[in-house]
Amino acid sequence: MSLRVVHVLLILASISLSAFFGTWCLKNYGFHSDPLMVILGYLSLSSSGGLVFYLIYFIRKTKGFGLLTLLFVLGNLIPLTGANACAVCQFGTPDSPLVMAIREGIWIILFIVAGILSSFLALFLFWAKRSRELNGK
Repeated sequence: MSLRVVHVLLILASISLSAFFGTWCLKNYGFHSDPLMVILGYLSLSSSGGLVFYLIYFIRKTKGFGLLTLLFVLGNLIPLTGANACAVCQFGTPDSPLVMAIREGIWIILFIVAGILSSFLALFLFWAKRSRELNGK
């Protein structure tokens, strides 16, 4: 698999995760009436829309992408079996301690992932700055 295919797969995964998180936030707004959920939901859905435009830009930029590779990527995205929610997530009461713990766990995982991604961003910015210093620019 080429680097372009991996890049497209990562973009598609980011689009689906961002759209899923946005719909999850907007759906949970009905349970808690927390304005943060609406803000995060709309930000997440707008970022997934921006990622769609980036995907189109990337495919146009890499002219030699090929129809066969695109069909391979799209074929791998189609799930073989449907994913169903567990009984707690689907039928649990929103005020139960288990559902509240699941929500708190989701927030903790999101903060950990955001920390890791910001660390990578800081590392890449450090490398770019160091590269400019070594090249004498």
